[in-house]
Amino acid sequence: MTPRRPSALIVVESYWGNTAAIAAAVADGLRQAGVEPTLVDAADAPVSIGPETGLLLIGAPTHNMALPGPSSRRTAATRGAPADGPGVREWLERLRFEAAAVVYAFDTHTSKYSGSAAEDAVRRLRRSPARAQVGERFQIAGDPPVLREGELARAAAWGRQLAAGIGADVPSSLE
Repeated sequence: MTPRRPSALIVVESYWGNTAAIAAAVADGLRQAGVEPTLVDAADAPVSIGPETGLLLIGAPTHNMALPGPSSRRTAATRGAPADGPGVREWLERLRFEAAAVVYAFDTHTSKYSGSAAEDAVRRLRRSPARAQVGERFQIAGDPPVLREGELARAAAWGRQLAAGIGADVPSSLE
């Protein structure tokens, strides 16, 4: 019998494709390190996380200093972004854990002063059995926004680093 590969679930919300591109690069890094990632849009994400999920990653763009909400989605849609349906904020309101889970939230942002969707996500998980922490933050710039050079490579490297910690205590380099 072949041993089951560790698994990771990546839940993402993205309007201009930047946060989705980061999530895909993290998934590639996890895959390269032997972890089987599942990448899913927040609107389609499971609302129950069981013990089979070795790692849960949550990604969203930073809007109005936090996770996007309905009003920021409407604003993004007026600028041409495909911003319909529920996002990470609404998914977190319904999310339940069947067992304790290791969770990292990541985001895209314009500057360190723009707030943090990742910090907002972790704050919303405080009362859950999850061990939630802010992971990496990735920079965007411009209008429409694009990822800064090197961010996709950094995301893939972070995925490989996270893979090393699945099935063990969180590595001290990630604390």
